[in-house]
Amino acid sequence: MWFFVILLIAIAVWLIVRNSSGTTDSPESTNLIQDMFKDLTLNQRYAAYNFFDSLAECVTSFPAKQKVQERVRMAAIEFNIKSSNADDRLQTYGLEDMFRNLGSIPKGAALDSIIATAYGISLMASGIVQGRDAKSFAHTVFIGTLTSAGFSQEFIKNSLEKTAALMGIMKN
Repeated sequence: MWFFVILLIAIAVWLIVRNSSGTTDSPESTNLIQDMFKDLTLNQRYAAYNFFDSLAECVTSFPAKQKVQERVRMAAIEFNIKSSNADDRLQTYGLEDMFRNLGSIPKGAALDSIIATAYGISLMASGIVQGRDAKSFAHTVFIGTLTSAGFSQEFIKNSLEKTAALMGIMKN
């Protein structure tokens, strides 16, 4: 349990440092994050990647889109997958498969990290997507995907609050 808390804190620090310094990732930090996701099945990692990628479509402003696309590319590295294979999986098996695989991710640090990352991507949504306000659309995709995967809105809220609390600890 403490290992996962420490790992989540390490990821939070890495994200804060990475976003503020603009430096590239070290192999050590990438390996640390890959270790957090190593117990997920390949299909669970594909599902998480596709979740991020679908939310990235809601980001239309150029500077934000660049940051989000970089984050999605980093997710493929962190999940130790090829993005094209994840795309193929979604095209072949569809959304229900993605929901089922997301829903099968055990509760813990890896799932909390996935939820927090997806939420962060959804917050960067801008403009108009499919004739709707992108922020509203992204929120619908975020909540809809996780509830379709079997997670209650209460669980989602608690996961985000737990991550925010850990991030708050790191800021103090």
